[in-house]
Amino acid sequence: MRHTGKVRQQPPVRLDELGSLQFERFCTELIGLDGAAGADFLPWGFSLVLREGVASPTGGWLKGPALVLAVWLRGGASSPEAARRLERIAEHALAACAMPPASVLLMTNVAVAPALSGIEVVVLGPEELWALLRDRAALRFRLPFLLGVADLSLLITEEAARRSSGDLEAAAALARVFVPTRAYARGLEVLQQHRFVVLTGPPEMGKTAIARMLGLAALSDGWELHECLRPDELWQRFARERRQLFIADDAFGSTEYRPDTAERWALELDRVLRALDELQKRVKGA
Repeated sequence: MRHTGKVRQQPPVRLDELGSLQFERFCTELIGLDGAAGADFLPWGFSLVLREGVASPTGGWLKGPALVLAVWLRGGASSPEAARRLERIAEHALAACAMPPASVLLMTNVAVAPALSGIEVVVLGPEELWALLRDRAALRFRLPFLLGVADLSLLITEEAARRSSGDLEAAAALARVFVPTRAYARGLEVLQQHRFVVLTGPPEMGKTAIARMLGLAALSDGWELHECLRPDELWQRFARERRQLFIADDAFGSTEYRPDTAERWALELDRVLRALDELQKRVKGA
């Protein structure tokens, strides 16, 4: 591998701010591998050989054996030294393969276009990774921390932002440090299946954080985001013809259970669920 010296303009996603662990998770999601079983994890990312080949996230099939590399380097988007390190890492990974790979898939935050002679190579740098993030709402739902390093003005429409009443600044700031836990993944699964999810647990355990990340991801997909303390606030903003996500924060009390607060939502819960059922039937019948 030789550095071409061609550095492309940095796209509107700051991959350098992710760190290697988050970048690894981004890449394993892109190639559809849960935990990248069999991969060699290193400080810069991971190396993985797939004997049968691998589907490129941008389309097409890379024949096997395919060498998959995820390489995150500090300052990689602009540092000439990072580009040279990328070359050395790729050359070392190729040399370490038990048999010569037929193809290479390289995902990296380094904004260069390296080339290998005599082998099929697909390089997904910052520009290509931004395009995948921009075009895949499901990816943003599963990995909401990506919203913390992306230009949200290119993902969230002005109309959705204008109509929303949620704290968008707080959600955007939270995305930079949010870790999608199993509780988040389960909440997302239930919400997508039933259009309704209840997050419970002791105070300061991250319930509001999970709700806001679900809301921010939905906002990036054209939904409105609303936060409500009382049922009347929900009904004031509810519009059947628009896609909306409502967060009823502290519905049972803030730091302790409050019967008066819980009762307000309990009295309206049947009406809320019936409205959701009507919308679900309309979607299925469309």
